[in-house]
Amino acid sequence: MGYSLGIDLSTQSVSICVYDIKLLKIVFELSVPYTSLEEMKNSKMNSHTLLIPKNEGQAEQDPYIFLVALDYIFKKLAQNVDMSKILVIQISAQQHGHVYLNQEFSSAVQNLDSSKTLWKNLEPCFSYQGAPIWRSADTKKEASILRDSVGGKKEMITITGSDSPLRFTGAIVKKIADTVSDSYKNTHQIQLLNTFLAAIFSGNNNPDVDWGNAAGTSLMDYQKKTWSDILMNQISSDTPQKFGKLSSPLSKAGNIQEYFVTKYGFSRTCIVGIGTGDNPATKVLADGDLLSLGTSFVYMLNINNTQRDYTGTSNAMYDGLGNAFMIICRTNGALVWDKLRDTYQKNLNDSHQGLINQKGKYPLKIWQIENESVPLSTKIPCTQKNNFEKEYKGIVLSNLGLLALYTEELGVQSKSLSVTGGATKDMEIVQIIANLWNTPVSVLPTIGAALGAALMGGIMLDQDFPLDTVRKNLSIKLIQPENSEQDNITKYKKELKLGISNYLTEE
Repeated sequence: MGYSLGIDLSTQSVSICVYDIKLLKIVFELSVPYTSLEEMKNSKMNSHTLLIPKNEGQAEQDPYIFLVALDYIFKKLAQNVDMSKILVIQISAQQHGHVYLNQEFSSAVQNLDSSKTLWKNLEPCFSYQGAPIWRSADTKKEASILRDSVGGKKEMITITGSDSPLRFTGAIVKKIADTVSDSYKNTHQIQLLNTFLAAIFSGNNNPDVDWGNAAGTSLMDYQKKTWSDILMNQISSDTPQKFGKLSSPLSKAGNIQEYFVTKYGFSRTCIVGIGTGDNPATKVLADGDLLSLGTSFVYMLNINNTQRDYTGTSNAMYDGLGNAFMIICRTNGALVWDKLRDTYQKNLNDSHQGLINQKGKYPLKIWQIENESVPLSTKIPCTQKNNFEKEYKGIVLSNLGLLALYTEELGVQSKSLSVTGGATKDMEIVQIIANLWNTPVSVLPTIGAALGAALMGGIMLDQDFPLDTVRKNLSIKLIQPENSEQDNITKYKKELKLGISNYLTEE
C-alpha cells in the first residue's frame, strides 16, 4: 500500500495531511496561511480580514490566492514526500464557498500547461471574480424567497434539513443571479470549492457534487439526495444546468491529470475523489459528538436522515462517509479571540497565561463581530476595560458557553466529546470545554479536516480500512471535567443567558 493525501482549503489557509494507509499513521502534514504567501500583495483580499472589500455583509475571497496556495503547498509536498506513493487525493474545502466559471473553464481545466502556474492557466475562466464564502450575511431577501417558494420555514427544513440560512450557497447564488445578471448569464458552471479542486486535480471539468456540501446549499432534497427543482428554478430556469450531479463523497472524479504528474511527480494512477466540505470531512474523525474550533465553532452530532431541528438553528448534513449528522454553527468563533489579541498586541502565550491567571473566575463578556446564528442574535460591540486577561477569559467563556447552552436546549446528552482545531493546542481552553459540557473531552489532531479527507481516501482505496481502530488511536489527550467547578458553571450559564437576551432576534 501507499499514501492517501488529504487537502483542506479553509478560510485562512491550505493544509495537507499525508496518511500511510498500511501503517495507519500521519507521515507528513503542513498548513500554509494565505497571509504567509508573498503573492498576497497582488491579491484583492485584505490581509487582515481575508475578504475582498465589499458592501456590508458581503463575504468573498480571491480564487487567485487559492490557486497560488495550491501550487505552493504541492511544491513543498514534493520536497518532503515520495509523490509516487500517493495513491489517492481526497478534498475538504470550506462549506458554502463556491466559484462561478465561464465556458472557457471546460477546455482550460482539461489542458493545464505545466509551464504555467495554476492561476495563469485558469485566470480567464471566472465569470464572477470573487469566491463567496460562508461568512456572507447580505442575503436575507434571497433566503426568504427560497424559503417562501416551498411554503415557509417548516417545509424548508423538512425538505432541505435547514431553514435557508443567509450563508448557504443557494441564497448567495440567487443574489448574484439577480444583482450581477451579466456575470450570471456568462456562468456556465457553479462549483463548490471541493468540486472546483476535484476538477483541477483530475481534469474532469464537471465532477459530481457530494451530498454533504450539497446539503449546505439549501437546494438539495435532504432525504432524497436529489436537487430540488422548485428551489433550483427559484434562482433561474437554467440554474440546474450550472450544478453537477449529486453523488457520495467517496465517489471518484478521475485520475490525477498530467500537470501534477509532470510538475510534482504524482503517479498517473493516483485517484482523485470529489471530496466534501470541511465540516463533513472533520466529522470523519469521530464516531460520536465532535466540536471543531476554527474561525467559527461547529458542534457535530449523529442523527438519522429523518431528524430535523425545526427551530432552524441546526443544519442537517452528510459527513465525508455519507452518514447523516447535524451541525450547530457559532459564527463568532476563534476569529473574535484573534481580534482581541491583535487589539491588545498579545500573543498565544499571553492568552494561555491569562487563562491560567483567571482560573476559577467567570467574567461575563460577550463580543460578536458578526450577526450570530447560535443563538440567533445581533452584533455586540466590544467595550474595552483595559484588562486583557479578564476580557479574553470572558470572551472564551461566552463563545463556548453560548454554544454549550444551545446544545443543552437541543437535548444533546453527550457522554464524551472530541475536539479539534488550532485552539485545542491550549489545554486551558480544552478544560473550559470539558467543564461547560460537563463531559470528558478527547483532543484530536489540529489538522482535522485534512486528516478527515485523508481517511476518506483510505476508505476509497480499501473498503476494509480499519476506521474504528484509527479513530481510537487519534486521541492525543483526554481531559476530564472539574466537578468542583460545576456550581460556578451553572451560575455562569444563567448570567450568560440573561446577558445575551437583549440581543436575540428572530431572523
